[in-house]
Amino acid sequence: MKSDANKAGSAIAEILAKLARSPERATARLHPLGFVHCRLYETPDDCIRLHIWPSQFRCTQEPRWLIHDHLWWLRSYIVVGEVRNEFFCTLKERARPTHQIFSVEYDEENSILYPTGRLVRAEADDESVVRAGEIYEIPTGRFHCGTAPEGRLTVTAVLTSAARDTSPQVLGAIQTVEPVAFERALCPPAQWEAILHNVMAEIAA
Repeated sequence: MKSDANKAGSAIAEILAKLARSPERATARLHPLGFVHCRLYETPDDCIRLHIWPSQFRCTQEPRWLIHDHLWWLRSYIVVGEVRNEFFCTLKERARPTHQIFSVEYDEENSILYPTGRLVRAEADDESVVRAGEIYEIPTGRFHCGTAPEGRLTVTAVLTSAARDTSPQVLGAIQTVEPVAFERALCPPAQWEAILHNVMAEIAA
């Protein structure tokens, strides 16, 4: 794992340096969970993304429904900063539910969360803090919440497998009965350029 991390770190640093010189080479979007993300490479079998939590410019959309799963297996290398992961199990319990399960669909610039009426009780069952130079993995379908410290730059390079033929899920408010839309707007070019400049300055420090 240490050797894998070292190789990943060198490769990602080189990619980031190229992006910093030519930010227009990648399309960056503002993710509803507060980070900036862009695809670096994609095939039918896997995808490599950058996730960047800037020290500034963060904008987590409301409502702050942070617990979600993924359609794919995920492996993430921490380039700069740290990520705290909390993991959750869900129990089908109508007597004391904490959340409703929402099914997520996408269009070009939005995530649309549809209430399913399925009520569950979410209980935290594991957590970890992963720091620069380390790798973590999240299995397909595992509910989790990943956060980065406010006011501190965090950068991760994320490798994902082919997606399952279903919809990802988010845990949200029990009482919500209408779909909820989150915008995935393009990151303004000047902001994207400034973020990449800060990333390279942090790597060089």
